[in-house]
Amino acid sequence: MIDRGKAVFLSYASQDAEAGSRVCDALRTAGVEVWFDRSELRGGDTWDALIRRQIKACYLFVPIISANTQSREEGYFRREWKLAVDRTNDMAEDRTFILPIVIDGIADSEARVPEKFREVQWTHLPGGSVTQAFAGRVQQLLSATIAARPADAEPASAVRPGAAAALLGSKHPGQSSVLVRVMPIALGVIGLGLAWLLFEHFHVRPTVPSAAPAAATRADALATPGSQGVFAPPEHSLAVLPFTNMSGDAAQEYFSDGLSEELLNALASVQGLQVVARVSSFSFKGKNETVGEIARQLNVGAVLEGSVRRDKAHVRISAELINALTGFQLWSQTYDRQMKDVLTLQSDIATAVSAALKVKLLQSGSKGGEIGGTDNPQAFDVYLRAQRIMRQRLSVETLTKAVAQFDEAIALDPQYANAYLGRGTLRMEYEFNFTADAGEAQRQGELALADVRKAAELAPELGAAHTAIGSKLSGELKFSEAAAQYEMGIRLSPGDARTYDGSARFLAETGRFDEAIAQSRRAIELDPVNPTIFATVAYTYYLARHYAEAIAVSRRALQFGPDNGFATGTMGLAYIALGDNEAARAACDVPQRQWDDALCLALAYHKLGRQAEARATFDRMKQEFGEALSYQETEIYAQWGDVPRALDALERAFRTRDPGVSLVKVDPLLDPLRKEPRFQAIEQKLNIRT
Repeated sequence: MIDRGKAVFLSYASQDAEAGSRVCDALRTAGVEVWFDRSELRGGDTWDALIRRQIKACYLFVPIISANTQSREEGYFRREWKLAVDRTNDMAEDRTFILPIVIDGIADSEARVPEKFREVQWTHLPGGSVTQAFAGRVQQLLSATIAARPADAEPASAVRPGAAAALLGSKHPGQSSVLVRVMPIALGVIGLGLAWLLFEHFHVRPTVPSAAPAAATRADALATPGSQGVFAPPEHSLAVLPFTNMSGDAAQEYFSDGLSEELLNALASVQGLQVVARVSSFSFKGKNETVGEIARQLNVGAVLEGSVRRDKAHVRISAELINALTGFQLWSQTYDRQMKDVLTLQSDIATAVSAALKVKLLQSGSKGGEIGGTDNPQAFDVYLRAQRIMRQRLSVETLTKAVAQFDEAIALDPQYANAYLGRGTLRMEYEFNFTADAGEAQRQGELALADVRKAAELAPELGAAHTAIGSKLSGELKFSEAAAQYEMGIRLSPGDARTYDGSARFLAETGRFDEAIAQSRRAIELDPVNPTIFATVAYTYYLARHYAEAIAVSRRALQFGPDNGFATGTMGLAYIALGDNEAARAACDVPQRQWDDALCLALAYHKLGRQAEARATFDRMKQEFGEALSYQETEIYAQWGDVPRALDALERAFRTRDPGVSLVKVDPLLDPLRKEPRFQAIEQKLNIRT
């Protein structure tokens, strides 16, 4: 199959999506690679950059022209047209051509298009119905252009456009083979990060017959970088694999893992260095993949791996930096140190790796660019133990144990910003998900906010602290303040996937879906196999009422994290919205049920006519979560058709500042209430504008 990035870029107005889909499907059936964005969620810096790369990399730019493209309003397709036309000024010989097609009765002379479009022959395909002759013409054009370039051509190598010119033809007499020329870039650009792939490339298909076509006609699931055929990772990109515990004591695993993670964090603070986040790097622990295979899946140019051997007083660390493209070693070193020197050792490794990759540190000092750390080895050790507990499935027991460890770390070093951040994050988890008492929830919330503010005060450049503050303020329904904190988090820590994922969820809950998707794309670039990030994408699609896509991406999340309750709950609610209540029940009926799953089950049972089971599920939820369940009560009663009780619960949730109320603007489950004056009064009071 022809492929250079995507051989054909299809540009269309949103109203012409159906016709564009016909063109796309016909060309793909003919063996032509086509870039065709079927998403209604466009925009954002990351998305714009991807569009620019695809237009530059394609052989053929195909604008779909119709009455829908004649409005004076500047639709997104016009930005794509301008990008293509701007490339006509490039003088490079490696070229791409523009081939306009018209899908309705608009006259060529009346069409509002760039003048460059008029320099080549147009094709009329009513309704987007591709003829065999047109498909053959495109194949010939692409074959002629590809054949003109040597197989090993560099991006700036010459291409002879004569054959392509003959196929395209000149529009006006006297213009001998006048072509609209666009300089493409190397095929390797697709490795730069996130790309939309065909839905079936993810091996995740909704089981609902009606859902599959919907998923196939919109934006498909998000790809992990490097999953495409050409491996061309970004320059200065790195994955830190979990160092092997060589101590002969499984109880020391927390130390080797924790040291690896802290080293990863230090490197992520290095200017110009793109470091894959922990969840993705650590997902390969205990697996047999080679360094090359791991690098390809994570789309990185280098991999740092090593081992740790520790006793009470000493530590030996061996580290090796490998070039993923060649397999050769870039740098290696073995360190023997006293335990009290372990923090300096962390800095030494980070500095050496940075030097090997020829990257300058953002800041100098003993912490090697790490932000929010400690100089106290004992505090560091306790902090690593807390982090280890946090990675277990959260419960009241694990939360309590981890908070106790963070308490100890803070007692050992009262200036340890990351310990405050960790403790504050756990207290928010407890407030939002694990307490049935409204008074205790409020107390934990106040303690949480104090902790994360303290972390930001101690380490002003710690972006994750501001993201945590944003999450807390959003839960308190202070949306403008929360938005500012999320933006600050990204600005301070642009290499931290947590800042983008937190921002994406907030943007989705306030109805800014296109921006949420763009932030999620960046999060996935930095942490490409993190199930929580994919669950955020699924959640965004669900709130945007793109239910089939929500199911597809939920499945992707569950491939990486089978016990992710956020993903199973979202999947189940999306199935309910599509009318497949049995699929919803199956998705949410999991052994270790979280509140997301329980909500889904209460609704699915009710819609299946299993009222006793629906009521029993609801009663168990109320028993477990008590007053903290007010917002979920609103959702359940609204879907059960009990509007008065739903409104009572919503007013109670608003009065007690239940964090769930932040969803009022977009929650599909509340649609039965939207015309009610009591609902509208609360929506007006919330004033969700960011």
